[in-house]
Amino acid sequence: MNLDLKFWLFLLFFVIMFFAVVMGSLKKMLFFLWYGFLYTLIGFLVIFLLNNVIGQYTDFYLPINPFTAFITGFLGIPGICCLVALKYVVFC
Repeated sequence: MNLDLKFWLFLLFFVIMFFAVVMGSLKKMLFFLWYGFLYTLIGFLVIFLLNNVIGQYTDFYLPINPFTAFITGFLGIPGICCLVALKYVVFC
């Protein structure tokens, strides 16, 4: 293994242990991580569908990355509106 991979694995292990100590339970921490992953996956699918369905007609696309996917999955429709407004203000 190269040094970068060892560093990231160590950092991941340290972060998991830190959150386990702060939250008091590894099970509770894994519960929150699972739901965070699920919300991000749902947000990814929603942005993907919006880009393919609406983006074809309006030529307006939202970038797909973990941050925008999590915001969309966690906040839902208000999150999408916030991302659209942010893109419009910054890039138009």
